[in-house]
Amino acid sequence: NEVYWKSEGKTIFDDIKKNHTVDWESLYIYNGKDCCLTYEIYEILMKEIDEWGVRKAYDLMMSLIGPCLFAMLRGTKISMYKLLQFEQENEKAIEVLTRIKDAVVGDVNVQSHKQLKELIYEQWDMPKQFRGKRLTVDDKKLAMLERYPTPYRYHIGIIRMLKKYLKRRDFYNLKINDDGRIRTALKITGTYTGRFASSESIFGSGKNLLNIPKETRKFYVADDGKIMIQGDLSQAEARIVAALCGDEKWLREFDETDVHKKVASGLFGVPYDQVTKYQRNIAKRVSHGTNYCLGKILLSEILGCSPKAVS
Repeated sequence: NEVYWKSEGKTIFDDIKKNHTVDWESLYIYNGKDCCLTYEIYEILMKEIDEWGVRKAYDLMMSLIGPCLFAMLRGTKISMYKLLQFEQENEKAIEVLTRIKDAVVGDVNVQSHKQLKELIYEQWDMPKQFRGKRLTVDDKKLAMLERYPTPYRYHIGIIRMLKKYLKRRDFYNLKINDDGRIRTALKITGTYTGRFASSESIFGSGKNLLNIPKETRKFYVADDGKIMIQGDLSQAEARIVAALCGDEKWLREFDETDVHKKVASGLFGVPYDQVTKYQRNIAKRVSHGTNYCLGKILLSEILGCSPKAVS
């Protein structure tokens, strides 16, 4: 029932940044509102949390504040040597791929959606690809077009490869603090499914560090005397789904066979012992996706076929 007050703070802090002046009276009034009104809301929320029966979820979220804050304050060490080495290798690859692209594809800016649409859909007359109702040349759609048996499949392959290496620039053009560490703000309630989200930290460094490709993780290093580890459980998500379904037979299968390989065998119509690593990976993605109400568009992209084929 309180009048929204957050915009008052934005006005005050914008003035501090632009004019380097502080309206102290307004700042103290805003600070008082921020403390008192937030506490009033907190008291109401505490009642609603118990009424809704979500106290355990609330306690879990609150317990994560400390570790997430510690992770941001601590940050991660960056090896500038490895970063610069990776940058040099990537820039060299971009230089070579650009020359190939110019010779084979022509003078087109692969980062320009407009130019790529004109080239692929008008000049080459390739089947038009849409994201919703919008014509698109995103990588997943280009990957689909690359599989078409046309004279331009290798041209599209070159375009995709160059775009991939150009995208890598985002992952080594980093905002790093003066102590050689990168920090990111972890958002506990950042996603609908409960996973964290991340963004630039309050220290001015960092970005979303949850989408770092494997090949660009090499310059994130452990502190001296420490090591980095990756914890992983055996088919944990699929096991939880089986448990929630109350399917004891399915649960036992996880300890007796490779479930994703078994799904791949049925999906691709090949004997279990002849399933390839690629086929297993596709089956794994489909299995997980269907647990999250996978739609026909994403399913078609995973399988490399048209949405009509999976309708």
